[in-house]
Amino acid sequence: MRYRGWIADTRRWRDFPQRAGDVVIAVPSKSGTTWMQTIVALLVFDGLPDVAVSDLSPWLDMHVRTTDEVFATLAAQRHRRFIKTHAPLDGLPFRDEVTYIDVGRDPRDVFVSMRAQLHNLAVDTIEQLRVETADLDELGQRWPDTHDPRRLVAAFLDMERHTDHGDVNLANLVHHHGVVWQARHRPNVHLAHFVDLHTDLVGEMCRVRDVLAIDLSDDRVAQLAERASLESMRSRADRAAPEATLGTYKDAEAFFRGGRLGDGAAAMTRDEVQRYHRRCAELVDDPDLIAWMHGGRTAADPDA
Repeated sequence: MRYRGWIADTRRWRDFPQRAGDVVIAVPSKSGTTWMQTIVALLVFDGLPDVAVSDLSPWLDMHVRTTDEVFATLAAQRHRRFIKTHAPLDGLPFRDEVTYIDVGRDPRDVFVSMRAQLHNLAVDTIEQLRVETADLDELGQRWPDTHDPRRLVAAFLDMERHTDHGDVNLANLVHHHGVVWQARHRPNVHLAHFVDLHTDLVGEMCRVRDVLAIDLSDDRVAQLAERASLESMRSRADRAAPEATLGTYKDAEAFFRGGRLGDGAAAMTRDEVQRYHRRCAELVDDPDLIAWMHGGRTAADPDA
């Protein structure tokens, strides 16, 4: 499947020379991508290099750098590589020697977080940075041009799935996680969740450590976890926020909005919450997947 939109195109993955041991962090926008990149960086380096996250872990299919530049950056890396994308697993080459990580988050919270981010994007700067745009979409008006929260919620719920993997409408989010859910029993596929990261960051980092077979003690992981808190990432937002060094945000610190749980449901009316659950049932026929999307690992059937 080819996914492309205003800023990214999975066609780059077709020609990218992957290595055994690579880690692909394939997470929807505003669902914990940067958090997981930071966690993997801490585990791989046993600390955090003073390098921008976008240089350590490039968003491979984002078209603000040329293909040659991104490929050269990754080719020069001698550490274990961990690469970012917002594409679903069915848009990527799948190799047994590569590890794939997804992070779930309540889709309603993703919606609220993305609406806030859109107001913080320096769109004119991003437009100037865009390269190799012949096969990219123009910045369309798929979403209604409005600040009316009721119309925006309706669009989030009612949009059909499409191939702009940066778009976080409900259908796109459900598809992204559904593909990974089907592959979750493979040894090289790992599911994390925003709720679990919030409630037990050290334990979840230990799970990632084990998946990646990194030799660090539990005590050491607990020490490293202090650098993976949202507060710590916000304090170094100029390097921790993705592409912040390129000026893609009006305020880099605002990228780390807070990651509060339950904001999305609180922003909906009772009728909208009911419509939301009906729409989830239309899109997903697996109650364990629905439970995991909203509550994480402990909410789903442990044998699922």
